[in-house]
Amino acid sequence: MVGAIHGWWCNARTYPTVCHYCGQRVFYFSCDCGCKVFFDELGPPWPQHMCLPYLEATYGHTQAVHLFEAHRLRLGEEISIEPEYTQTLLEHGRNPSRPHRLVRQDPTEGSRVQEIGYLREIGPSQDAYKAFDLLRSPISRALLGSLADRRYIPITLHTGDLSREDGGSYTGVIDAESFSASKARRGDLVRFSLIAWGIPGRSLVWLCQRLARVGLR
Repeated sequence: MVGAIHGWWCNARTYPTVCHYCGQRVFYFSCDCGCKVFFDELGPPWPQHMCLPYLEATYGHTQAVHLFEAHRLRLGEEISIEPEYTQTLLEHGRNPSRPHRLVRQDPTEGSRVQEIGYLREIGPSQDAYKAFDLLRSPISRALLGSLADRRYIPITLHTGDLSREDGGSYTGVIDAESFSASKARRGDLVRFSLIAWGIPGRSLVWLCQRLARVGLR
């Protein structure tokens, strides 16, 4: 939201990433005000990333050039971000690959997670019995229900942005077809939704219900 001052109070988060269209290193900023934008650089005047290859793919060459030039004329319309938050980003942004203190997040009964993070690990496809640590049997199949005939991909997701010292690590599984549809690759910045899933007497597993690359739309 242009005009508002953003910071920790609106859950501002900033992530280093790469534009899927042009390959340029950029920074993705989002907050609870509804602001979602890519910056070319951190700090004032917070230049927004205007990707010509993306515009050409979306609107065609002529309209893309027009929009690109119009954007250049509006570079002074900066987004207002609180100075202390900005300083933290600048300090951490000098070393965007610095490791977070990652805390393992285990599923508990009824827990759900909706987050942004990085897809750090992708495992080989496996059947539902292995994914949910079950012996193959008629009882297991009945307990799995509609999940029994699906294939699953083990994944690990890491959260934590440039404004924070700590991050979380989530390891779970995602339906193989959903994973393929997401086109996500190792290292991508992604939005994800997890639920704790399990059957009586077995450990809970993080089941990823949504996985989508964060990128220009």
